[in-house]
Amino acid sequence: MRRLLRSVAVSQRGVANSSCSSLLAATFPATPRASTVSQESRSFSSSSQETSGSWRHRFRSAFEEWLREKSSRWWLEGVRAQCNKRPELQGRSDEIIAIFASSRDALLQKHEDLASDDRSLLHLNLGCSLLASHKVLSSWIRDEKELLDMLHAQVGGHVSPFFRFMLRSTLYLSPDPFKSTARRLRLLQMEYGSAFQTAMHESDSSLELAVDRCFYRSLFEAEGAPQLTRTCCCSQDVVWFQNLEAHGIGFEHQPGLAAGQSSCCLRIQRLQKR
Repeated sequence: MRRLLRSVAVSQRGVANSSCSSLLAATFPATPRASTVSQESRSFSSSSQETSGSWRHRFRSAFEEWLREKSSRWWLEGVRAQCNKRPELQGRSDEIIAIFASSRDALLQKHEDLASDDRSLLHLNLGCSLLASHKVLSSWIRDEKELLDMLHAQVGGHVSPFFRFMLRSTLYLSPDPFKSTARRLRLLQMEYGSAFQTAMHESDSSLELAVDRCFYRSLFEAEGAPQLTRTCCCSQDVVWFQNLEAHGIGFEHQPGLAAGQSSCCLRIQRLQKR
């Protein structure tokens, strides 16, 4: 529990921070052993790989713990900034943050069994921070849509134009923009991890990520706030895939779980050249 209470939500999990973890996974791939080496060499290689794999695991765990601690500061600064911007909240930031911290910690303790690994702990931190923020701020902000839009921006919606610009810039340098975008979609599946139930469907001209069970949807439903699903997860992750028609890539997003349906879907496809 102490580990849980040291950390809060990642800001922009689906875009900035989750991508950092994905890049780590892509940067340190496991190296297969050659089948033609001697028994001694295979033994040495196996030992080296175990050591390397253990190092990679510790490195990623340390990175994600650092990320959670930094995100605690980012999230609280974001809450304070929202308080300072809104007339009805000005002068109440310390009070609101104290209530928020107490509510968040209670939620983390209540749902700590959901955090089976470092990745699911990141998801839990974000979910509990959103729940606590919604609970606290709804006492002052009565318009639910306005509050949800604020929380969406708090998670990272306000940086979407920047990331779209960065994405387009990298695709201009790619020999095959579709393959680069498909790689990003596969990394997104990796980021969701075991806390989600996902499936990838691939054809020669398309790639589809289906999410049949969403960690956030389940958590928010358990707390009576399923509407929070649209503030995070794939509602944020679409930033990586929108407006790519100039690169010959089409994109469809069906946020089904947020609408009470059975699954969400993110699908990219090659567009036919005219």
